[in-house]
Amino acid sequence: MEIIIVGAGASALACGITALKSGAKVTLLDKKDSPGRKILATGNGRCNLTNTFLESDCYNSTDLELLEETIDKYKTKEIMDFFNKLGLMLTDVSGYIYPNSKQSKTVVDVLFRTFQKYGGDFIPYCEVNDIYLNEDNTFSVKTSITEYSIVKLKNREKLVPNNTYTKSFNCDKVVVATGSRAGTKDEENIGYTIARKFGHKINPTVPALVPLYCHSESNREFFVDCKGVRANGKIDLYSIYGDVRELICSDKGEIQFTENGLSGIVTFQVSASANRLLLDKKCERVEIELDLLDSLREEEILKFLISDRQLLEKTTFRQLICGIINSSIAGTVCKEVIKEYGGFISEYNNYQSAIANIIHLLKHYIIVVDGSGDFENAQVCSGGILTEEIKNSFESKIVKNLYFIGEVLDVDGKCGGYNLHFAWASGIISGENAGKSEDTDD
Repeated sequence: MEIIIVGAGASALACGITALKSGAKVTLLDKKDSPGRKILATGNGRCNLTNTFLESDCYNSTDLELLEETIDKYKTKEIMDFFNKLGLMLTDVSGYIYPNSKQSKTVVDVLFRTFQKYGGDFIPYCEVNDIYLNEDNTFSVKTSITEYSIVKLKNREKLVPNNTYTKSFNCDKVVVATGSRAGTKDEENIGYTIARKFGHKINPTVPALVPLYCHSESNREFFVDCKGVRANGKIDLYSIYGDVRELICSDKGEIQFTENGLSGIVTFQVSASANRLLLDKKCERVEIELDLLDSLREEEILKFLISDRQLLEKTTFRQLICGIINSSIAGTVCKEVIKEYGGFISEYNNYQSAIANIIHLLKHYIIVVDGSGDFENAQVCSGGILTEEIKNSFESKIVKNLYFIGEVLDVDGKCGGYNLHFAWASGIISGENAGKSEDTDD
């Protein structure tokens, strides 16, 4: 049984190891020079492998059935057991599972060492151009392989391509584990091209886990003033269509303010949904409503601020609001409510109403979203090959012995180890099934 895996990332390595244990011959083909390159960047270099809180709500997909079956079969414990058996010690940090070394390199080293130990082959600088289904139901994988020479420069060494040749690999089964466009400059992903060729449909991809941008003139001064600020709060994402304002999703935690929008994990969590709305022609406007005092009600904040009349003497609005929130946010929001007034609160007509309006704005600050970080800067993509066309073994329902796993599928998760969990689980399950000498129907 010969298996070609296109790609050498997380799902590919998990699939390869599992299939090798079943006795199959496995070859990884990848256009990069080494396996697991994307793993190295995960978890800020620490590699958040999975999470103890694992629910389908932590993912996006147009059809959740395959995802739900996958995480039900391979829960957090099963993924942890998989790595423990490879000799990787893990640690739990508030539900986030990391290698005990806190180094993603450790994870890649353990996976690739195990893959090689079981006899797996890895061919670097190997770009897959096409895949053909032969009359005998085997596959031919057409590739271009580049050979490099090391040229010594004054202070460093440089790889220089010196020869590219074509080669065809024949195999019994193909596993497509090409990842997505996230983190690359690629205009297309060969995995999607292969899928379309064999009749699969693709949910259009958008960048996910990225910053969101706002270039609206009404918000410009706010972002200039708040650039670099980090504040805890809640984000509500809304779709605006005519008179209808629909809440799409929410998240809370630390929000980072940039010169032209929002960043940080909370923003990343809603970014895929925001980008989907920006593609939706029915959606007239995409809004984020910020609650920067999420744990408090407006009435109790107002009562706290005006309870002591002496507190308001010789105090400006900005100075008062600085007592409850970051000074940069306080300053810019106060300017929006009371415009050019810079005097003391006690001298301002109807100051209680002004304070109430400032509090209301802090809890309901509206931002119009008009863009996001691009694919190159995205951690993952949302969208991909429709999972309704994939068996729970990750074999294609259209073409026998053709498998699709990992991020190339229409499944993307939140920050917190969810995308890697799906990569490991889909890799292991596909490896178990592809490694069999004869497949059984699911």
